[in-house]
Amino acid sequence: MTYGNQFTNGVELFVSATYFNSEGHDRLFFPEYSSIHNGIAEQLDGTETASGFVSVGYGDFTLAGGYMDRRKHSPTAQYYPYSVFNDPRFLNEDERAYAELKYAHEFASDWLVQARAYYDQYRFDGTYPVNNAAPNPGPTTINRDHNEAEWAGGEVLLSRTLWERQHLTLGGEFRDDFSIFVYNADVASPVPNLDSHRHPYSFAFYGQDEVTLRTNLTLNVGVRYDHFSTFGDTVNPRGAIIYEPWREGTFKLIYGEAFRAPNAYEMYYIQPAFKANPNLQPETIRSYELMYEQGLPDRLRASGGLFLNEINDLIGQTRDPNDGKNFFANLERVETRGGWTELEGRWKNGLRARVSYTYTEARDVATGQILNNSPRHLGKVNVVVPLWRDKIFAGLEVQAMSRRTTVQGNEIGAFGIANATLYTRELARNVEFSASLYNLFDRRYSDPVFSDYKQDTIQQDGRSFRLKLTYHF
Repeated sequence: MTYGNQFTNGVELFVSATYFNSEGHDRLFFPEYSSIHNGIAEQLDGTETASGFVSVGYGDFTLAGGYMDRRKHSPTAQYYPYSVFNDPRFLNEDERAYAELKYAHEFASDWLVQARAYYDQYRFDGTYPVNNAAPNPGPTTINRDHNEAEWAGGEVLLSRTLWERQHLTLGGEFRDDFSIFVYNADVASPVPNLDSHRHPYSFAFYGQDEVTLRTNLTLNVGVRYDHFSTFGDTVNPRGAIIYEPWREGTFKLIYGEAFRAPNAYEMYYIQPAFKANPNLQPETIRSYELMYEQGLPDRLRASGGLFLNEINDLIGQTRDPNDGKNFFANLERVETRGGWTELEGRWKNGLRARVSYTYTEARDVATGQILNNSPRHLGKVNVVVPLWRDKIFAGLEVQAMSRRTTVQGNEIGAFGIANATLYTRELARNVEFSASLYNLFDRRYSDPVFSDYKQDTIQQDGRSFRLKLTYHF
């Protein structure tokens, strides 16, 4: 349900609420657990979600807030080898709530000022039936996660156009994670596996300058300085050259650097199947990209590009062969390189079409191995055809992916799936209707999972359908 209105006194109101409940699959078969309940998990795939959002605006101010609560039963018995398969007590629940106040005003001196202040909260609870004597049979006990995070912060941004050819942006932000609580314990044990309380903070300053050197040549340069209480300082520049040599043609040469500090879960999480790595280092990336876009006759537009990403200390999940426990570690260096191309057309009668292809090679430089779950080839085709005036449309989407390797070193074959949709637009007053078929040809395919599963891959849904009816008032 969604409601919005702009009142005569200038107040703008938007409210939205969603509730979702799915029983999931009644029975799921996992051959890796054939010796336990014949590998069948029963009534363990349900999901329930409730969320809400509200925004109130008046003049230069906007106050917005949201809430989400989600419960998900797990049929896969994650955290192998300690998890107990087909136990109805497996449950993951998380909750998110936030509020943000924004201010935006353009002064007579052409300065644009934007400011925001926010509060954010997240909670996760996990219930896991485990066998702490694994791999030998033993009594089942309940292991529980309880993680909470609260943080608040603010940001101020100033921007102004100078001498008609230069647009300057300056800003700064601060974030205080005043409560990060990570906890794990067996219900039957008085001593927790993990009881961590952290209070990190960070602040940043950034600037960007966009200069029009010529009518068809633009230079964009920027730099950002960040300070993390946990890891110290980092400076990351970025830049782009945008050149339009002829009508509807644009070249873009882009360079950028970025930084991501590991979070509390990656560094400190401990439970029977997981261990901490407090020595985990931040990951950094340098990216290079060359793009070209060109408008073509008959309402067509083509684009393409080449890219190279150099990633140092990439954070990834792995398993220690000595004790069988999972943990997060840094890869020495990873490079991803490749290219992409896309052709898109939009016509007056409502016909739309787009075809795209991407080639990517993501490789661990130290070992020369292609990264897990990293396909070399991705393809996609989308077509929307008007069937009757501007009221009834048919859509077809085809997605294709090349083979991938799994954590256990196996290979998943290439696959392609098609989705079809029939939808109406104002066929009846204030009413919209759509009917969709997903995985139209019922293709069987699987996706890899992390090392904390006994399964190497999880089979995805076959053919399914959805009917949707929307009424506006």
